[in-house]
Amino acid sequence: MAPWSKLPQSLLALVFARIFFPVDRACFQAVCRSWRSAARPPARQLPWIVFPNGGVMTPFDRVVHRIASYPKAITSCVGMAPADRTLHQLVSLPKTTTCIGSTDGWIAIDDRVGKMYRNYLLHNMFSGTTLSLPELDAAIGHVSKLFNIRKVLLRSTPDDVIALMTNHRSCPIILTRLGKGVWLPKSYAVPLVSIIDVAFLGDRLYGVTKDEDLVFLDIAFNYSGVPIVTGGKCVIGEGFDHDDYDDHDTEDDDLTKMTKKDMVPQEFRYIDVDESMENDIKTMWYLIESRGKLLMVRRQVVTPFEFTHTVEVFEADMRAAMWVPVEAWLEDQALFISRRFSKSVSAAFSTAIQKDAIYFADTEDVFDMRSQTVSAQGNDLDSYNAYLRSWNSRQLMWVFPPELVA
Repeated sequence: MAPWSKLPQSLLALVFARIFFPVDRACFQAVCRSWRSAARPPARQLPWIVFPNGGVMTPFDRVVHRIASYPKAITSCVGMAPADRTLHQLVSLPKTTTCIGSTDGWIAIDDRVGKMYRNYLLHNMFSGTTLSLPELDAAIGHVSKLFNIRKVLLRSTPDDVIALMTNHRSCPIILTRLGKGVWLPKSYAVPLVSIIDVAFLGDRLYGVTKDEDLVFLDIAFNYSGVPIVTGGKCVIGEGFDHDDYDDHDTEDDDLTKMTKKDMVPQEFRYIDVDESMENDIKTMWYLIESRGKLLMVRRQVVTPFEFTHTVEVFEADMRAAMWVPVEAWLEDQALFISRRFSKSVSAAFSTAIQKDAIYFADTEDVFDMRSQTVSAQGNDLDSYNAYLRSWNSRQLMWVFPPELVA
């Protein structure tokens, strides 16, 4: 039997291409000179899909795994080396925790302590780093069971601005910064209540409404370094501009006594298309940055069968104050869309990712911009779709291995 060092370089390269964790890559390259020479940077791979309970579907085996439980949390990641551990220990997260959002390789975790108390954490699935968010715990750690976070978006690193979208009319958008504090808007601030998705474009935060108004939220820092929204401007549409977004007055609202009247409406609206068949079409909007541009994806899904009916993509022309249709080309990019997190990545040198395509996490549909057709991501999806149907599809999210992080 040939020694491990004599394995074919082509075979070793295929093995290395399936290793996503930095520690595992280092171990692979440390075996011998032959293995180290085969360890070329792998081509971009499909990202992973994360379920609320911590289940992860990986692209190379299309099997739902469970991610490792997080270690003791720390409070900052500045200057920190990756943890000396991997996620091959497929241990489930504690039952009290839920994955509520993601950005690149980070997932946001809601850890419920008792009926009304919550702790919030950020966990990097590839370095093993876990960060506690004590300022967020202090602000929204004691809330009604009806209170939910719909999106957690990092502007860059966890030590920078973190934007959250919630289902509470009083604080639909929250900003926080690790070690600094939390900003909450004034009660029922307009147009924050009508925003259904947000995205960072550079340092700026934008929101879109279901009327397709594009709102720019001006972020600054107060004397303590807390990120605050100092004003808002509608750059596309006929929404209202506001110059007063002072800190939230906590005496006006009690988040522990939230009722259904306090909840922001669902992110989509239903349009009847065939009453005889009892089928509806639900329309959803997503905001996403791509190559320095801001895109809006308008998607219609047939329900209750949950498959994509039509997809339209628009680019924000802020000088002309209008949405410009994107007909067929995404400049060799691919868009990965989910309600919790969306990302544009280059598919120019990837054999796994289709150019000018849009991938949807909730239905595993792929929309081809060139042919304007919808297809499934894989041929053998029965087991995955069965697992998918057991969850609210809006709670699924993408997580990206380091190769896909720009």
